[in-house]
Amino acid sequence: MANGNTEIAPGITVTFRTDTDQFNFSSYKIRELPDRTAVRNFDFSSHDFVTLGMDRYDGRKTVVFENCRFKAFRNDAVSPDSAGKVYFVFNNCSFTGNVSSSYITLNNCKIGGFTSDAMNPLREFHAKNLYVYDLAHGPLSGELHLDGIQIYGDQRSRKNEVNGKWISQVETGEIHFDNVRFEIPSINFGAENKAYVNACVMFQLEFSDVDNVSFRNLYVNGGGLWFPLYMDYGKNNERSKNGVSWSHKNLVMQNVLVSNNFGTFFYPQLLSDAKIENVDHHNYLFVTSVWKDEHGDAHFLVTNDTNSDKTLTVKTDRGIFKYEIPHCPSNWALGGEIDKGLNPNEPLADSAGKPYTKYKFEDLPFDLEYTVPGSPNFILCYQDEEQIRYASLDGKKHYYSEIFGE
Repeated sequence: MANGNTEIAPGITVTFRTDTDQFNFSSYKIRELPDRTAVRNFDFSSHDFVTLGMDRYDGRKTVVFENCRFKAFRNDAVSPDSAGKVYFVFNNCSFTGNVSSSYITLNNCKIGGFTSDAMNPLREFHAKNLYVYDLAHGPLSGELHLDGIQIYGDQRSRKNEVNGKWISQVETGEIHFDNVRFEIPSINFGAENKAYVNACVMFQLEFSDVDNVSFRNLYVNGGGLWFPLYMDYGKNNERSKNGVSWSHKNLVMQNVLVSNNFGTFFYPQLLSDAKIENVDHHNYLFVTSVWKDEHGDAHFLVTNDTNSDKTLTVKTDRGIFKYEIPHCPSNWALGGEIDKGLNPNEPLADSAGKPYTKYKFEDLPFDLEYTVPGSPNFILCYQDEEQIRYASLDGKKHYYSEIFGE
């Protein structure tokens, strides 16, 4: 996009401001728009995208971005009495910066390739089918801990001048995540780096109450040395900060698979009143995508989040093929240390002798692409004797007798 004003949809203008180095989208620009407007195929990834004054509009509007690229996106200036007048929906979009604030829906999106939290939700924030990756993308001289999702309440609390305590002016909540994959390992950038990966999910209230938050169907690989998930009472095992005790209601975490590189799931100060179900380690490969190219060869992407090398067996109507998939080094090994408790025999270098301390995100076994030759009509993927993926490549159903010749 060029500097100045750019029309991105009929009646929608985005302004690039050189004084703030941002794309700005202001409330006065949407007053005459229909209730729902789509913006398609724009690239905003050169600068942060910040909305202004979205609470000043009296009606309700929805702006849908489809197949767009962003750096950071922040739906800003939501006042305490805002009812969420303008909602933003993102379908099949990518972000290389933080996504934060309120009235945001993410569908089939990915966030990563930078050094920061991926998301800081406050209010009415929904995400489904989301990929969060590579949040330790480069070194920082200032100290910063990085989370995939960090929920702390709303920082725009106001200080009560009478008794010195803080009071929250904004209700937070209605925050929901479903089918989210995290690949956020602790990449080693040397002693000068003061940024570090802390957790995939960080729920720790510091500024306001939160009601109705859910995390469902997560695939978790990343965090510090021990704890990929934080759902705790706060510092010193207390619920209070700034002289006020914050509370949560209706907090749920269900169906979470955690890499077996982590011996434990949760930071020890686990919230006793949260609903937590089916959180467990896994030891499986993930075959995430399968497709056929114009020459007829099949391709697939496979990820190994586990602490051991795996053999993937692919059965097709053109033969049986085997692929060796390297393990994911633990965060200990990426830092040049050995976890004597969980994995005392883990190597500190790969089979070619490259130390894991020299690894960057692209060196890790995430979404590795392999080819299956011979123009197969289907593929069946096995780890040991267990089927982990089936895909038809000719649009037809394939039955047991055809696949196994029985």
